[in-house]
Amino acid sequence: MHELGLDTLAWQISRENDGRVASGPFRGMRLDYDALPVHAAPKLLGTYEQELHPALEHAIERKPSHVLNVGCAEGFYAVGMAMRLPHAMIYAADADPKAVRATMRNAELNGVARQVVPIGIIHPGEFDRYLTPNHSLLIMDCEGAEFSLLNPQTDPVLSSVDMIVEVHPEAGSSQMIWRRFEKTHRCERLDYIPRPGIAEER
Repeated sequence: MHELGLDTLAWQISRENDGRVASGPFRGMRLDYDALPVHAAPKLLGTYEQELHPALEHAIERKPSHVLNVGCAEGFYAVGMAMRLPHAMIYAADADPKAVRATMRNAELNGVARQVVPIGIIHPGEFDRYLTPNHSLLIMDCEGAEFSLLNPQTDPVLSSVDMIVEVHPEAGSSQMIWRRFEKTHRCERLDYIPRPGIAEER
């Protein structure tokens, strides 16, 4: 990516737009990448995980009252969903305290700090503290921990919430999670689509 100059381009766009995301579902969101510069270029350009954009828009249309973002990093999804869902409560979970601090910094930059609650690490059996049946959304990217966390036997509330989950195949089979929820959810697999001529950060 650096060879193509996308990193330089992204930072240039960021400076010109006061650190705002240029496009996508969270267009206009301000991000402080001095706090936690993760996947900076695609996030600032608005192309980060663009395969999820339709799913995110559909989830927003359903107007969840509670959103739990597990693996919040710098808050791209937590803060973005707070902006798009001004009446929802957003919970930001991450094992890295620096990530949680960065999320709250970006929440403050966008005027949604009152909506975003930092919760650190989440454990099995705790999801009903943050999610309400039939009115909640779970967004998860936790580097393989999804296989131990996503279990409706341990957390029955998971059977009745919407979920957008990144599955890490090096940690287990996606079919394992699919089987756990195939009776309660309409499961859809979204694969990464390579960008022509672009080596996006992964």
